[in-house]
Amino acid sequence: MGVKFFNNLELEQANHVQFKTAAGANAGKIEQSGDDLLLTNATGDILLGSGSADVNIGDGTNTVDIRFEQSMAIFADSSSTRTLTLGGVNTNVVVESPTLNTPTIASAATIDTTLTFTGANSFIMFDYEPPNDTGMYTNPVPLLKIDRNGSPQTILQRDSEMGALTFGIDDTVAICAGDTRTNVRANTNFVAEQIILAAEGGFFAFGFPNNDTTWSNRNTFRFRSDSSTASDNGLYLGDSSNGVQFMDINRNMLNIQTINCNNIVTSGGHVKIQGSGKLFVYDTDDNTKIHVEAKSNSTEGVLKVNNGTNFGLIARGIANTPRLGAFHNGSLRIYGFTSSDGTDGADDHELAMFDFANNKFILNGDNGIVLAGTSSGTNQTTLNSSNNGGNSRMKIKGGNFIHSVAFETSKNDFEYAELMSSYNGSDTKLTLKKSNSDTTSTASTVVLNTNVTTLNNLTASGGTVLLTNLPTSDPNNAGQLWNDSGTLKISAG
Repeated sequence: MGVKFFNNLELEQANHVQFKTAAGANAGKIEQSGDDLLLTNATGDILLGSGSADVNIGDGTNTVDIRFEQSMAIFADSSSTRTLTLGGVNTNVVVESPTLNTPTIASAATIDTTLTFTGANSFIMFDYEPPNDTGMYTNPVPLLKIDRNGSPQTILQRDSEMGALTFGIDDTVAICAGDTRTNVRANTNFVAEQIILAAEGGFFAFGFPNNDTTWSNRNTFRFRSDSSTASDNGLYLGDSSNGVQFMDINRNMLNIQTINCNNIVTSGGHVKIQGSGKLFVYDTDDNTKIHVEAKSNSTEGVLKVNNGTNFGLIARGIANTPRLGAFHNGSLRIYGFTSSDGTDGADDHELAMFDFANNKFILNGDNGIVLAGTSSGTNQTTLNSSNNGGNSRMKIKGGNFIHSVAFETSKNDFEYAELMSSYNGSDTKLTLKKSNSDTTSTASTVVLNTNVTTLNNLTASGGTVLLTNLPTSDPNNAGQLWNDSGTLKISAG
């Protein structure tokens, strides 16, 4: 039977309460150690509470701490899973410097301070993948959200099995490197829906063709902005770390190899080719099929329009005496085209041809007008305009002997005319003949000489002959006709 104590039990100095087992061994013990009260058990655990009773620590007024002097653990002493709950309604739980091993947060959590990850293996893991969803996900997986007026908005999401990501929501996404963030934000409208890349040294973009990620296989696109020399900044492209500059910051294009496009349009600018550069137009990408070439031969511009490797049309800008021509054994033809692109058509009209091989110029096609001759031969013919008392005169010059202008048709039985002159003093005359075969002075021929006073073999075949404006008195000029009151008379002089 236990011994009952009817008064307080007071132990002084080093006294203690020692509990023993049924076998007489020391077990639980209550003792005073300085100012501390110790509860120990040499044979088992120390249990606080029983059944559904609560264990209260402290007097309800003063702050009481639970202190561990060595590494400790609080866990469920059971073979099955138990839940330890810290805090509850009207309770704030403060955890200082915690280490969380495989934690699970069952509902929304609020952290009103800094969450710091230390150590080489610290990271945030998003461990969710839609079941049986491969490739691009049917529905994206939210990874990071922000609040907008009480509604969560996804700003980072996973879009595929292999980790495709989408970043941003509405408004601007700005990526700033160096000390650019403050100024970019102060001078840019972040409400605008745009992507901003800002850096003190520009930015790089690397591509690796054919999934070959070796460094030597890279393609480089660079926007450079770190140089104090403005012309060094601009766009670079190539297969090295820095690439090759193809446009400077003033929009001058550099190191361009080939431009392959349908149209090049400039507005208020120009296309500039320097040095030995040329401007080519190809029918295909075959370099042997150059159809238009524009170049400088160091002193003048040269334009060639051709078909393949032939001469074609050649234009040269020689000072104020430009030249337009073709191959010296070929020809240059002036055409009226049916088609707007100059392709051959059934209704094309050839206006003129310069026949260089035969030193001949043909006007209006079909040999209608031919000016032919050598530079100094007897058959040279030239047409030039001269001033005659303020009036324009067409002058025909040529040859060292008799030269003439003949008017004829393709048929010999039609009228024929010839205008002839000579340098040796012989008379210039106009001859009208009834046919090309008529070379004699017959009744059908009229010859007008520059110094003639008579008309030879004048025949009026009509029924009426009119002589108008005859003098009405004797002109006293032998042989001249005059009208004496209706009578035709010949002056005796």
